[in-house]
Amino acid sequence: MTRSMALTAVLMGLGGFAIGWIAIGARTGADSEREHTVWKPPAAAVPDERREFPLLPADVHADRETPAVAVDGEGRVVLAWASQTAENERTLMLARSGDGGKTFEAPLPWRKVPIYHYTAPAKGDRPPMAFSTHVLPRLVSGREGIDLGWVEAIDGGPKVLFYTARTRDGGKSFSEPVPVHGGEAVKPGFTTLWADPEGNLVAAWLDGRNKAPLPFAAVRPAGAASFEPERLVYPGPAAGKGVCPCCDMAALRTGDGRQVVAFRNNDSGHRDIWIARSLAGGASFEPPAPVSPDAWSFDGCPHDAPALSLSGDRLHVLWMDAHTGKNRVYAASTSLASWSFTPKPLTKDAAGAQGHPKLLAAGGRLIAVWDEALDEAEVGKAAEHGHGHGPSLTGSGRAVMVAVSTDDGAHFGQGRAVAPRPGAFQLNPALAVAADGTVLVAWNELDVAGKRVVFARLPTAEEPSAIGTVYE
Repeated sequence: MTRSMALTAVLMGLGGFAIGWIAIGARTGADSEREHTVWKPPAAAVPDERREFPLLPADVHADRETPAVAVDGEGRVVLAWASQTAENERTLMLARSGDGGKTFEAPLPWRKVPIYHYTAPAKGDRPPMAFSTHVLPRLVSGREGIDLGWVEAIDGGPKVLFYTARTRDGGKSFSEPVPVHGGEAVKPGFTTLWADPEGNLVAAWLDGRNKAPLPFAAVRPAGAASFEPERLVYPGPAAGKGVCPCCDMAALRTGDGRQVVAFRNNDSGHRDIWIARSLAGGASFEPPAPVSPDAWSFDGCPHDAPALSLSGDRLHVLWMDAHTGKNRVYAASTSLASWSFTPKPLTKDAAGAQGHPKLLAAGGRLIAVWDEALDEAEVGKAAEHGHGHGPSLTGSGRAVMVAVSTDDGAHFGQGRAVAPRPGAFQLNPALAVAADGTVLVAWNELDVAGKRVVFARLPTAEEPSAIGTVYE
C-alpha cells in the first residue's frame, strides 16, 4: 500500500475528510516509483524541543481550526487550539508553559463552544452549500498581557460573536469575554488579532451583515475596557459582491494610529491580496489596492491568509498566490510614507508548493514561517471544485519552514524545515518570538497515525544564520 493510500484509509477510518481539502489517491507510474526512494529531509533548523498534543478523530477534517501561540514578557507561553468534543460542540483547549515552552502543563479544556450549522442558499448555478462556525483561536501578546480571541455561536446560533479575553498570569485566569464588534455583526469569521507593545489591540474579520462577505476592523485602545465601534474596511469590488469568503485576514496599527488591513479580494475572477489603511483617526479607510501587479486568476477560495508585520516605519507583507502556476509565498515591503510594494518570492528555488505564511519582526530580524510540500507539486485542483480548501495532501509530505531576514526584508535566508517527518503533512503554522529571541512555532500535523498539534522551540542563536542563511 502506498503512503497516500494508507493516509486515505486512516482518514476514512477516523471519520472522513472534507472534499477539496484533501485530494489523495493511488499513485502510478513515476509517482509509484518515487515511493521506493529513500526519504531525505530538507535542511532543518533542529528545534531543541518538540511537544505533541493529540487531536480527536473528529478533528481530522477540520482544516479551518488551526493552533495559536503567544509568549508574554516573562516567558510564559500559551498554546491554544479547538477540538470537536461533541457533534455540535468544540472545546477551546489551552496548554500553558512557565519556562518558555521547554515544558508544558497538561492541556485543559477552557471553554465549550457550540457549533452553528447553516446553509447558504443557491446562487446562480451554485447549489445550496452547508457551513458551520469554527472557534478560530487567536493569541497575541502586548504590554497588558496575552489576549485570546475566538468565535462563538451563542446558544448554538444563529447569533455569533467574535470574543476576546485577556490573561495577565500566563493563561491561568482570564478576564470576562469582550466582543470586538457591535450587535449588527452577522456570522463574523476568518478573523485576525494583533497587539502592539503599548497595549493597543486590533481585530479584523469577515462579516456577512451586507449579504456578502466584507472586511471589518475594530481597535481596543490601550487601557480601554472595550473596543471602539467597528469600521467597514472595503465595500467590495462591486455592489452586493463580497471579497474572497474563506481566507483569514491580517491587521496591525502603525505608530500614528492608522489601521492597516490585508485581505484576499475577489475582483474580476482574481483572488489577490489587497491592503487598506485607515485615514488619520481611523474613522474610515482609504480605497485598498493589490499588493502585487501579478493578478492570480482562480475560481475558488484557497484558504490562505496574508501576514503583516511592522519594523520601524516599514510595513512587511507575506502572501501565497499561484499566478505562475505554482503556489508560492511572496514577500513585499514599503515605507509608510511611500506606500509602494515590490513583490518577490520569499525564498529562492523552492521546489514544492508553499502556503500559510506568518511573519514577525523581533530583535532586528524578520522571521517568516510557512508550510511547503517536500516534493515538487503544481497548483492544486481546487479550482475544478469551485471552492478550494487549502493544499492537496499528496506526495511525500509537507513541512513547516522558517527563514530569517537581517536586512529589514531586503533578503530572506534559505528556508529550513523546522522539524520534518517522513509521511507527515504539517500545515498552518503559528509563530511567536520570546524576549530572548527564541522562536516558537506551532502547527497541525497529519499522518497515518492521526492528527495532532505540534509545538517546537528554535534555540536562541547569536547568529541569525543558525535558522537561515541570507542569499543574494
